[in-house]
Amino acid sequence: MFGYQKPTLDRSFSVMAGIILLGGLGLWLAGNLYLPLLNGLTVQYIEMGQAIYLLTMMFYSGYIAYTFQQQPAIAKFWLWTVLWWLLLFERSISWGRDFWPDVPKIYYRLLSIVFIALPLITLCLPTIRQEIARRWRYEAIPIWYIIFMCLFFLLADAAEHHRFGYSLLVWDSYKQDLIEELLEIPCLLAIGAMSVYLQNRDRKHYLLTAHVVKAP
Repeated sequence: MFGYQKPTLDRSFSVMAGIILLGGLGLWLAGNLYLPLLNGLTVQYIEMGQAIYLLTMMFYSGYIAYTFQQQPAIAKFWLWTVLWWLLLFERSISWGRDFWPDVPKIYYRLLSIVFIALPLITLCLPTIRQEIARRWRYEAIPIWYIIFMCLFFLLADAAEHHRFGYSLLVWDSYKQDLIEELLEIPCLLAIGAMSVYLQNRDRKHYLLTAHVVKAP
């Protein structure tokens, strides 16, 4: 699909990258040292904030797709990312179980299969694959956002599943859920920052080009 051509990497360390890194470290320290659990309310508020953030990014990506009506391939690509934001949102609310806990688990498993399958199945569409291949070959990839996304995902996973480094991440076991949720925040911010980075570049290049072409 991508051939053997290496992608171009944007290695510049932006202000947003610094905010994600320092913010992630600050949240981790605050969770271990200062933030109270409030009988689980703190974790619930964090989860609610994450859900609102994911919904916001989903609708914003949909808006970006709308602005590219004259560029169908780009519009379809950003509509495809809407499915990924929807998947992350549904996962953040346990596929709806947080709101309707009494519904049998089988229904939530079916829902999870549907939401996971949607972005994967649509990946088979030629337009989506070609647009991904084009970006891989010809556009710069913001490497620091990817590094921080992977780093904080692995840290959150280690906190949740007692993996390597758990004792360094979680200083008191009763704060495990809190630390996991806090470490997910910079991971999600990195995904959002990378998305906005690509969206702004698309808008600057394609919308400006279209404007210049139409100008008398």
